[in-house]
Amino acid sequence: MKMIYTPHYARFQCIADRCPDSCCQAWLIVVDAESAAQYRNVPGKLGDRLRAAMQVDEDGEIIFQQNNDRCPFWNDRHLCDIQAQLGEEALCETCACFPRLMQDYGDFVECDLSPACPEATRLLLTLPLESWTLVEEVHPEWSGDPPAYDPVRMAQLWQQREVLFAKLQDTTRPAVQQLAQCLEQALVWEHMPMPKVEVCCTSARCLQFLKSLEILSNHWMQWLEQAEAAENPIFYIDASLDKEIRLFTIDTLYRYYLRAAFDSTAVPPVQMAALLICAALTMIKRLRLNSTSERMTLWQRLVKEVECDTENFKRLIAHFQMHRHFSPVGLYNRLMMEKTAQNNKGNTN
Repeated sequence: MKMIYTPHYARFQCIADRCPDSCCQAWLIVVDAESAAQYRNVPGKLGDRLRAAMQVDEDGEIIFQQNNDRCPFWNDRHLCDIQAQLGEEALCETCACFPRLMQDYGDFVECDLSPACPEATRLLLTLPLESWTLVEEVHPEWSGDPPAYDPVRMAQLWQQREVLFAKLQDTTRPAVQQLAQCLEQALVWEHMPMPKVEVCCTSARCLQFLKSLEILSNHWMQWLEQAEAAENPIFYIDASLDKEIRLFTIDTLYRYYLRAAFDSTAVPPVQMAALLICAALTMIKRLRLNSTSERMTLWQRLVKEVECDTENFKRLIAHFQMHRHFSPVGLYNRLMMEKTAQNNKGNTN
């Protein structure tokens, strides 16, 4: 079996108490059955705490009951009591794996880091653009389930994804223009010509969408309210932001594009990347996030709030069908408006 991973995947190390947005807060932690059985047999005070913290939720999953919106084992030093007392090997699967992602296609596995983790976002967005090449390893001893996909369709999607990667790595045109062309190309591949209609995914529409979702953190809500109260300033996508757009989009397409082997069309993954970019640009310009460090926080929080929440992700996909402003043409028109604004070094959106 082949294992495929991104250029920054193997470099990840949790920064623990130095993390600005720990995965030990805001999210429920699901405990796998094997870990739960181990925790039930831990002696002493830690064992008592573990047994008291494990609850069965409405979906029948074992979770750690949160304490003030944080894991009960995340201590005042922002370190994990389970790891400190029982060792890293005692962590449940959720804690041991995050932010590592794995998509198993049967005869190959693709691995990545979720940008919902601040350190994963930093590793992604500090990559040199030209270094985005996937790493492949062959593991003959691994045996997976027989592939459930059509091999001809998968080969087609693989080639298409490479074309999209190359387009986004081409810096002869602005990143937003290249992304708009990726959206247009995806429609061509699916024999769905881009309609010529006057509809646009405006900043106001993006904010309305973001505010309609479940909000995980007070900080994100504050940002949304500040952005909604602000006006669109004169705004120019500089070289560093242009690079961030490219790397964020490439990484999103890497995670989702091949999953279209199980769907009727490959347009939604490109649509999703385009919507996330439009939403990010709305927040960046209205909050005046001019520094790379500020924008890294934005990229990370956007993924955490939208992509990593199951219900929010479902709503995102539903918006593609329910709202014409989030259709391919609506997103294409918004991206081309950003391109025009960039060329004019101003923003009239």
